[in-house]
Amino acid sequence: MNDLTGQRFGHLVVKEYIGKSRWICLCDCGRMTEAAAGNLKKGHVTSCGCARGLGIVGKRFGALTVLRRIDKDHYECLCDCGEKCTRSYGGLMHGGTTSCCSCTEKRRSPSRKKYFVEGTHLPQIQLDKQPPKTNKSGHIGVCWDKSRGKWMANIRFQGKRYNLGRFDHIQDAIDVREAAEKEIFGDFLTWYEDNKGK
Repeated sequence: MNDLTGQRFGHLVVKEYIGKSRWICLCDCGRMTEAAAGNLKKGHVTSCGCARGLGIVGKRFGALTVLRRIDKDHYECLCDCGEKCTRSYGGLMHGGTTSCCSCTEKRRSPSRKKYFVEGTHLPQIQLDKQPPKTNKSGHIGVCWDKSRGKWMANIRFQGKRYNLGRFDHIQDAIDVREAAEKEIFGDFLTWYEDNKGK
């Protein structure tokens, strides 16, 4: 086995061997990440993932122009209508998001519009909704952040995603997410029930 400790591959500096040809590396952005020796040597992995989207700042995706990178996976964009919004790297690159929430709402069919209120998709915020099968935590809005080795909690509301923090224990992340659900979704659903039909 060749010792890669201390060697640089793009934005990564190799720190520690963890077995099965895999190494822990420190990215220039400050995050730790795991990579296979072969991928490092062949140039397939050159950062923790942060560098993949640096080239999209200033580019257009539909009606959106990317203004700046917010975090590893999210970007602030300016829509042609003048509204700013946050969009994911994957959504932009794969064509899943091409405008702000207001413009998207205007294009929705009448049959779909009835499920959206104030930019919020009602079926998605039901408090008893089951998480998808790919969710390893068993709770919506709680996932494992492999790059930092922590459980991460987040919540989406009215077209925006809010990071609630990272935690060593899964129950801490779940507790924070549930508190956010009650505070945000609960008030919104109460308001909706009180005002629908008016």
